[in-house]
Amino acid sequence: MLGWSGIVWTQAYQIIDRANAIIINARDVEMDQTEKNKLVAQARVIRGETYFNLLRQYDNILLDTIATTSENVFDEVVYQPANAADVYNLIDADLDFAIQHLDWESDYGKYGQAAVRHVRGQSAMWQGDWAEAAAQFDAIINSGIYSLLTNPEDVFGQNANHAEALLVSPRDEALGGDET
Repeated sequence: MLGWSGIVWTQAYQIIDRANAIIINARDVEMDQTEKNKLVAQARVIRGETYFNLLRQYDNILLDTIATTSENVFDEVVYQPANAADVYNLIDADLDFAIQHLDWESDYGKYGQAAVRHVRGQSAMWQGDWAEAAAQFDAIINSGIYSLLTNPEDVFGQNANHAEALLVSPRDEALGGDET
């Protein structure tokens, strides 16, 4: 049985594998390019943020941008820690693509440019790139869309979709439960 750390690791790589599949297979989908870019941007944010979290938590991680398919499912996997710079390059490329293709505001549960810029700024800080971090956070502040609320009670109420929220996942406090 896997411990908590093993579960987090396994689930993260399952998420990355599914994001890789979307990113790779979107190339063959015929649809409006703007809408396709938005869908791919969502997958790239998820992959980039997942890699960012893995790198911070475990330090030595695997870098895999190939989706599992019926043709490669039984291929031998080389388990070798990736160079952190290579992982950050992928993280930043994923987040930069998303910033380019996502709108500032988004629907519940979807990434918008502000949430992506927040993660991109965090990635920059972990790399010691203070100018990039400041540029990302300043872009959020100067967007004219987001601002701090004056009443702290408004931050944690039933309506989580407010001027201070960069990413909101829908939930209903009245129903309670474990949100699964």
